[in-house]
Amino acid sequence: MVEPFDPVNPFDRKAPSTSPVRIHCPVRFRYLGAVNGFLSDEWLHGVCAQPDRLWLRREGPLPLALEFRHRYGLRTLGMPPWTPVYRWEEFSKKQRSSRYAAFDAALRDLLRALPRRDAVQISFMVEAPESLLMACRWEGFRVFPRLVYQLDLAEVSDDPAALLNRNHRRDLRHARAQTNWQTRDLHQSEDFTRFARHYHALGTRLFVDEERYRRVVQFDGVRARGIFNAVGECLAGLVTLRDGDRVYAQINYQQRRPADRGALVRLYLEEMAYWRNAGVRIFNFNGSMLPGVEGFLRGFGGERTVRYYVRRRWFGF
Repeated sequence: MVEPFDPVNPFDRKAPSTSPVRIHCPVRFRYLGAVNGFLSDEWLHGVCAQPDRLWLRREGPLPLALEFRHRYGLRTLGMPPWTPVYRWEEFSKKQRSSRYAAFDAALRDLLRALPRRDAVQISFMVEAPESLLMACRWEGFRVFPRLVYQLDLAEVSDDPAALLNRNHRRDLRHARAQTNWQTRDLHQSEDFTRFARHYHALGTRLFVDEERYRRVVQFDGVRARGIFNAVGECLAGLVTLRDGDRVYAQINYQQRRPADRGALVRLYLEEMAYWRNAGVRIFNFNGSMLPGVEGFLRGFGGERTVRYYVRRRWFGF
């Protein structure tokens, strides 16, 4: 059941302080081991700029949390920061058609319940069966497939480097030969500054908020690790988020100097080994529309899979 939506416009500064969902809880950095842990009060309170400005649904097979915000002068409803994807119930092709009908009905009910009058754009990312394509089209939403790479850690040998392509294996040999490189946590402000500058140069402002970054890396299901040289310079960084039996490589960073090549490849392998020992089954590398980044992620030997970006715009945008 969808939680009731408050008719007061949350973007009206003169309106009373009310909202669809109120999250009144201290930031208790709880372990994110449960499936869809990105729907927990603690996570939403930690990543959202205004955690009392949410459209939230936890019940049923299609959980969803979306944040109201202004973007380019327009009101939008979209994924909270740092949240990679929502996992919806997977429907096997061997299941009866009645299950598909139930999923379609639940999805159409969800899409109809979204507060369309209060945002000019609604968008979210899900892992879901292909049957969502038709149901979204019936309700006026567009679906864009996004290719991602993921690796089943249970099927990986003791040396995951065997899955690397030729370029990654060459860079890894160089990185392992550097005995003065050390791996440690990326919790210091000067380390975050390198992340912020890197993503700002790419035109991405999602991770530039240092205060939010500090809150996120305190969750037990989040690891922020970096490789440093002898003088303490960060050569590569990687942030991974756990969601049940899966881990998502959310953001990464590496120096572009030839002498530092292989640092990020080495860091990926170290994190894959850590999460495998922690009982994680799937390591998701995410994906990218940039050819160079896409080729880098493909080099780890992961299986290409599809997730879906669902969006609807109004007023011709």
